[in-house]
Amino acid sequence: GSDRLLTLAHLVVPATGAVLWTSITAALVPGISVLAAAISAAGGLLVTYRMATRPPMDYGGSLVDFGVLGLIPVSLISQPARGPALLAVLCLVQMAVQ
Repeated sequence: GSDRLLTLAHLVVPATGAVLWTSITAALVPGISVLAAAISAAGGLLVTYRMATRPPMDYGGSLVDFGVLGLIPVSLISQPARGPALLAVLCLVQMAVQ
């Protein structure tokens, strides 16, 4: 198979977990719409996929001096935000839907 098929196969467990978790949460917490629960499940899966498929960390690039911490590459701050930044956007979308 291809890399895409392998990646999709590895998303089965996170997708199942996300659907189960949001289904149970939506059933137990009053006031959550079906659309908001669907956005949560899809968002959790997208964030997991985005974090798992990010390119390797690049330690080169411009440096910033933080004083006590020393020189830190700017990319070390921006690269790990690849998944959580998407999660923040999806949270805003979900709040707009509610």
